[in-house]
Amino acid sequence: MRLTARRLNRATLARQLLLRREPLRAAEAVRRVVALQAQEAASPYLALWNRLAPFDPAAEVRLLPA
Repeated sequence: MRLTARRLNRATLARQLLLRREPLRAAEAVRRVVALQAQEAASPYLALWNRLAPFDPAAEVRLLPA
């Protein structure tokens, strides 16, 4: 199988949980996307919301630093 630019792009998006929202808990998503970082306080919540279905920030607030 030849790795085309499109396949590489899709694999990268899937690895970063950006291809589709996944039914994962936030802790598992953060474990998979270790480099997830944020410059503003709301960003980690938005990043996880974009990756997870469903995502409840109130239930996952203990995972993120203050």
